[in-house]
This record gives sequence, C-alpha cells and structure tokens, in this order.
Amino acid sequence: MNIKNNLDDIQKKIAKACQKSKRDPSSVHLLAVSKKQPIEKIIEAYDLGIRDFGENYIQELVLKKESLSHLADIRWHLIGHLQSNKAKIAAESCTFFHALDSEKVLKELAKTAKNLGLFIQVNLENEATKSGILPDQVKALAQAILDLKGSSVYLKGLMAIPIPQETPEQMRPAFQKLKHLAQNIDSTLELSMGMSEDFEVAIEEGSNWIRVGRRLFGERA
Repeated sequence: MNIKNNLDDIQKKIAKACQKSKRDPSSVHLLAVSKKQPIEKIIEAYDLGIRDFGENYIQELVLKKESLSHLADIRWHLIGHLQSNKAKIAAESCTFFHALDSEKVLKELAKTAKNLGLFIQVNLENEATKSGILPDQVKALAQAILDLKGSSVYLKGLMAIPIPQETPEQMRPAFQKLKHLAQNIDSTLELSMGMSEDFEVAIEEGSNWIRVGRRLFGERA
C-alpha cells in the first residue's frame, strides 16, 4: 500500500464531500488511526503532513509517543475505551480523548489533565457489546464536564461508531442522529464520526473528525 497515494485519494474525497455539502474543507480533520501500525508508517504519514494520530489502547499510544518524542507537534488521540485506573496516564499523554463514557473516568482525567479535549462516546443503538452512553444520558455527562470549573478538561464534541451497514448511504440516519444530539447541547460541538468505508457520508452530515486507518495505512500488521 502506498500511503502517499492513499492520502491523495482520501483528501480528494474529503474535498468532494465538502463541496457537495457546501462545507469549508478546513472544518474537517483527518485522524489517522495508527492502531497496530509500525512506527515507520506513522513517520511516513507525518512526513506527508498528518499531525493527528489515533490509538485504541493507552499502552500502545504511550509507547509510540515515547518513540516519536522528537516529533513535537504530533497530536495523540485516544479513541478506545479507557478504564478509570488508566485515566492518569491518558490525561498526561493525549491531546484528545474520543471515548468518554462515565463521570468516574471524567473525574479521574480532570485530576491531572492540563488541556484535554473530550468527546463523549454515544452508543446510538444501545449495543450491549459497545462502549458509550445512551443518547438520553448525553446532556448530563456534558453538564458534568462543564461543571468542572477551573479544570483543564473541556467538552470538544460527540463521538459514535454506528452499526455497520451494507452501504455508506445507509449510515446517514445514524450520523444525523449524532449531529442532532450535539446541536441540542451546543451548536459549536464537533463530531467525531465516519471511518474508512463511510467518511464521505459522515462529512456530508457534519463530521469534523474522520477516523481513517486501513484506507490510509493498509491492513494492520
């Protein structure tokens, strides 16, 4: 897989989706999901201009951050479930956390975070095997973040991983649902939604952060 060619293709698709939905391309950010990808591929993507990298596991994120500490402007995103006993490590290692799903984790993050952007993960379809809170619980957790006055965590937006469908077009209602939830809380909240197979539809529905791994890097090691 050629990362440069892949990135060129992704950027063209981002631009096309933005044009179709009359959006400013600068409002859409590519989050390169580097889970289980070797350091060499991350460096190659960095050299092509990517600065935002997402990891599912905090241990893997910390190891990669240490290995790439000479690349000072990399922004690390934790996009997977986080246990409260690992919150301190995450607070010290990440710029953004995309999978907040409890006040317990929130309070632990707030103890040591310096400037951590939080996305609340929403379990849109109440899947038993998926992390995230239910849609009717989002406002309460958002308020809990806002109530931490003086804390260095802040509400950045909402994140969801909807149930995969046969076609990207069939993902549209789920993306619309997350957007509606965000607008009911704060119209400035950002949306983290859309992955390799459906990011174009996600952009058309308002996504600000698309999480792309395989389509950029190729299959995981």
